[in-house]
This record gives sequence, C-alpha cells and structure tokens, in this order.
Amino acid sequence: MNKDPFLFAIVLARLQRRETPAVIGQKFLDTLDALGAIDPLFTQWKVLDFVAMKAIPFAAARPRITAIIESNVRRDSYD
Repeated sequence: MNKDPFLFAIVLARLQRRETPAVIGQKFLDTLDALGAIDPLFTQWKVLDFVAMKAIPFAAARPRITAIIESNVRRDSYD
C-alpha cells in the first residue's frame, strides 16, 4: 500500500477578459434561465443582498442585476 496521498491538479491559464457588469449579468441570467428550462427545480433562485443580509427573489433581482453586480463584485489581487 502506498502511504503517500495521491495528488491531482488541473491548471487552466486563460487570457484575461475584462467584461462589464452588464455582460456578466446577462451571462448569469442566461445560465439561470437555461438551468430553469432543464428542470423546474432550478427556477426558484434567490440573490443574496449582502448589505441587508436578506435573499431577494430572482424575479425582483432580474431587472437590476447589473447594479447588483456593480455593487457586490470585486476583482482579486490578480485583477
């Protein structure tokens, strides 16, 4: 028996993309809509408002998803 643990990693280097909050929001909405089309189980999404610490129903968050992303997403130290 091998006493050393098996280690496995996948590393992906991608070109950096600087997408706008509107583009990120639309991709997010498209992803959730696609999942909802697969199964109704994926239709009851909620978006967490970190400031108020409450969950907003997805239907209420949808029209203001760009603003939510702008105020809640930050780039890391690698941009």
